[in-house]
Amino acid sequence: IQVEERRGPEANDAIQRWLGAGFTVADITAHTRHDMIREDLTKRRQEAAAAGPVAQVHVAHILVSAPVPTGGDFTQFSAQLKKISDINAALDKGTDFAEVAKQFSEDSDTKDKGGDVGWIARGMFTDVGAENELFSLDPGTRSKQHNDRTQTVWYKVLEKNDARALDDEQKKKIKDNAYAYWLNQQKKAHDVTRLVPGLEFE
Repeated sequence: IQVEERRGPEANDAIQRWLGAGFTVADITAHTRHDMIREDLTKRRQEAAAAGPVAQVHVAHILVSAPVPTGGDFTQFSAQLKKISDINAALDKGTDFAEVAKQFSEDSDTKDKGGDVGWIARGMFTDVGAENELFSLDPGTRSKQHNDRTQTVWYKVLEKNDARALDDEQKKKIKDNAYAYWLNQQKKAHDVTRLVPGLEFE
């Protein structure tokens, strides 16, 4: 191998764009290091993902958009708040979960099936809090209301299996979620909270 030319980082077009946007070399180095660590961690988490029979829960859900006041028009905001209140009232009254899902859920893939999501293994949800609750519930019971900045969800556990085989779609989902799932586990373990206005629920 013969080196014909050697260029410093300042000759790299991408570096020049970073510098032109006000970033320093130290900023770029830190960003690149973060990306490399994330890629390596993602690869290792994917390789460690479960492949054999694992504990799973068969879940149904009711999903609606989170109420967000936008543009000074509170009509949609108020309507969404009322929908959430109506869902809670129906569930608290004992109305069948599947019927409530068919009436109110905004998830077009599961609405007509009474909210049936299918079997869930650990790592398929990035919401670690919801996942932990689902695996602690008995069949036939429902979760508390889960809120984030984009959606509000209620879950019901239909069945549980301590050693159910993963299908190919589940394995892919777990691998795709590997980094986000690990990161959310760390956030929950260390009680990390976003303080940026509007992102408190993330």
